[in-house]
Amino acid sequence: MTELYSTKICHSADYFPNPPPTDVADLLEDAVLFCRRAAEVKPYMAPGTVLMANGRGLSTKQYFRITWVEGCKADEGEPAPSTVDPLGNGGAYIEKQKVDRCTWILYQNWKLCEKEAAVGGHTNVGCVDYWTGVGHTVSPLNMAL
Repeated sequence: MTELYSTKICHSADYFPNPPPTDVADLLEDAVLFCRRAAEVKPYMAPGTVLMANGRGLSTKQYFRITWVEGCKADEGEPAPSTVDPLGNGGAYIEKQKVDRCTWILYQNWKLCEKEAAVGGHTNVGCVDYWTGVGHTVSPLNMAL
C-alpha cells in the first residue's frame, strides 16, 4: 500500500429495515467513547484486527466497527496505522469540538450518508475500514463490503 487512499460507502436501507431515528449528539459521544476504548485495546491496526461495539447513547444506539481490510497488505517496512489516526495527520473538529480522526471518520460515516438511507456507512482508509451503523450488528457473512 504505497498510497494512502480513502473510500466512503453508504449502507443500504436493506441492511437495517425500519431503523429508529438517530440522535447525532448521542452518535458523536458514542464515537468518542468507542475510539478512546479502541485506542486502549489496539493502538495500532494489523491484519485480522476486528474492534466492534454498540454505543451507549441515551436516546439512540449506534454500532461501530474498525477492521483491517481483508487481503490488504501494507508495504514492507511501513509503520502500522494508528487506530485513532490512520492518516497520521492529527485530529479534526466537529462543531468546534476537537476530536481524534477515528471519531471524525465514524461521525462523517453517518452525516455524509444521512440523505441516502440514514443508516450510516463505512470508510476505508488505507487498509483500515471504519464502520458506523444503527445499534445492532449485521453478520459480516451476510453483508457485501
